[in-house]
Amino acid sequence: MKTTFIYNEEDIRQLVIGALKRRRKTIVFGIAKRLEEAGLANGPVQQMANTIEVVENEWKGVESLSQLRSLVGGRFKNLKEKWTSAGLPLRQHRGDRSGEAVVNQQGWLALSLWVNKQGYEIRLSNLDTPSILEVRRLES
Repeated sequence: MKTTFIYNEEDIRQLVIGALKRRRKTIVFGIAKRLEEAGLANGPVQQMANTIEVVENEWKGVESLSQLRSLVGGRFKNLKEKWTSAGLPLRQHRGDRSGEAVVNQQGWLALSLWVNKQGYEIRLSNLDTPSILEVRRLES
């Protein structure tokens, strides 16, 4: 049986626009650094590189549903539904290491949009960290 996902194009569009606006400085600094490395730009880019590192260090690792709730707030039942529909694992007991997440794209989009509306952005963590995902407060 084939599963078809229906995406709301406007939600996806708003998510992408918001991400580009929030990461504008990082994108501009990254381009400037590459231009300097290629010898196509004049001036120091080290300060810009330092700014990129500071921005990237603002992410906070999240290992569980309760930890996400403590960071972004919201009603537990609503957040639990979004968490599980995104394919993220629940812990049975405190201290359990969660199983590997099999992310559902439609559920992840719903969770991302909800977290975004709470004033945060969210991304999946790298494989070498104990956290499942990472969260940071949006810049005003």
